[in-house]
Amino acid sequence: MKIGIKYKTGITNLIQIIWIVSFLFFITSCSTQKTENDQLKEIKPDSNSVSANILIEKYSLSNSNEGYEQSAGTKNPLSHTKENITKGKKLFTEYCSHCHGIDGKANAPMIEKEKYPPPPPFEKRLPLISEGQMFHSIYYGKNQMPDNKNDLTISQIWLIVTYVNTLKP
Repeated sequence: MKIGIKYKTGITNLIQIIWIVSFLFFITSCSTQKTENDQLKEIKPDSNSVSANILIEKYSLSNSNEGYEQSAGTKNPLSHTKENITKGKKLFTEYCSHCHGIDGKANAPMIEKEKYPPPPPFEKRLPLISEGQMFHSIYYGKNQMPDNKNDLTISQIWLIVTYVNTLKP
């Protein structure tokens, strides 16, 4: 009788160990798979841009009106290539379109549900701001728009700016 109890306990322990190992394998395999968004985080700017290496590593302007005004002179270190525009559109769709709308006309679900006040339509706002100010606004947030500095890399923000430039009237 005692042999049967030890046998059942051994089988139970073995099943538990197999289940735990399987669960851990599943969890680690999910976290190591690269998504397309992870690949976008690895994007580097054009190497022929002198300022690109500085801007891509960190953003040093302050989260203030003065920092916003200073950002007006900052240029996008990424080329306006078809590939960068496509990647920027994908990021914009994921992170921005729920308020700005796909086309930047503020005709988005969060606005239509009256969850937030509508942002200014791009056709009115974009002609008045530079690429650097767009970047600054996405990085730190502006007015009702939240910051994205913890959600997006600097490269990803520049990709969004690249795409948004295509929406200028």
